[in-house]
Amino acid sequence: AEIEKYNGFCETGEDLDFYKPAECLKPIKTGPFYASVGGGKVGLTVLGGLRTNLNMQVCDADDNAIPGLYNVGTMVGDVFGGCYTFQFAGHNLGMTCVTFGYLTGKYIAENE
Repeated sequence: AEIEKYNGFCETGEDLDFYKPAECLKPIKTGPFYASVGGGKVGLTVLGGLRTNLNMQVCDADDNAIPGLYNVGTMVGDVFGGCYTFQFAGHNLGMTCVTFGYLTGKYIAENE
């Protein structure tokens, strides 16, 4: 239902949930789907990010792991709890991208 609603926003050119600019509305049509932060407008992290547990599994609204869906890198924005500091150069890359990527790969190799 959410994808259908979002695709409707793409058709009308108006995002009534998050007010995303019309030029950034891209319909979701055929999977599989992947997400990354990159391209034109880039942030160093996503504050709030995807709900992620200690095994880097993406969780639903009730904190239940979604099977086969993992999250590392800048999309693990909930690590920062709504704030991000630039005082420690490289801590985002080192922590969420490299370390969490390694630990996620290890977890998948041992458990799936």
